[in-house]
Amino acid sequence: VFVWDPNDDSNRPLQNKHIGAIIRWPLLPQYLRDAFIKAFSKEVMKDPNKRLLEQEWLRIFIRMRSEIFKCPCGMVYFADPVNPNPCPKCKKTNRFAMYIKTPRYNVPVHQRTKLYACHTEKGSDDYKTLTAETVVNGSEYQLKNLSKNNWNTADGATVVPGSVVTLKKGTTISFGLVNAEII
Repeated sequence: VFVWDPNDDSNRPLQNKHIGAIIRWPLLPQYLRDAFIKAFSKEVMKDPNKRLLEQEWLRIFIRMRSEIFKCPCGMVYFADPVNPNPCPKCKKTNRFAMYIKTPRYNVPVHQRTKLYACHTEKGSDDYKTLTAETVVNGSEYQLKNLSKNNWNTADGATVVPGSVVTLKKGTTISFGLVNAEII
């Protein structure tokens, strides 16, 4: 029985023995907890057709990597790019100034934002090839093109490999076959 099965608590972690499981479970993003419950529930164990596929797990982990954030207090946690997030350590509510909305993912914009081929190329699950990263220029965030392709913005600018585009809410960037909006 999965320790966090919502319908069977017979295998719950014990307070004095399984502290890590008890402390860490609430720190995981809700979509990951939901995936674990779906993947390891009694119902799914009895019916293999209901299991999560490898590609679904891959997309969940890509999303998680995009949401890793380091709070000014030093705590590293998974931060929701859209909604305000309280830091688990200092409780400060962190809200991103903007995020990059792609067809599959919402990626928060901060000093360590990175985009991979899975974010910028249609149908790609390539989570290794780095195609863009943020550059902080004063108070502005810029996105540096690390791909081999030209990007285009809605206002007609071309972003050649190695150059940057300033990120502002409302900006649309075409990476080729994938469009992203800065929200």
